Amino acid sequence: MSDDKLDEILDNMGGAPSQVDMADFQPRVWARLDGAAHGHPGREALGRALAMRAAPAAVALLIGGVVGAGAIGHAEPDLLAVFDADAGWSLTALVDEGADG
Repeated sequence: MSDDKLDEILDNMGGAPSQVDMADFQPRVWARLDGAAHGHPGREALGRALAMRAAPAAVALLIGGVVGAGAIGHAEPDLLAVFDADAGWSLTALVDEGADG
């Protein structure tokens, strides 16, 4: 949109009478903002309903995580992982065996 067209539109709007009662406009805006800040009664009921539906899912996830973590067995150490401390052929295991003999 060109600047000339925008200037023309703004000039037309400036001369047109407003459909909004400006005496009542500001109090209605502040009332609406205050109402949004305090929340609507329906929003609180929706929050409680969602919490009631989400609570069983959260408990199921928690129990599943605990059971799943407990079901994971301890894997045997990789004997060829020479930099792991618990591997059979690690450098520390070989040095400790040499110190005993």
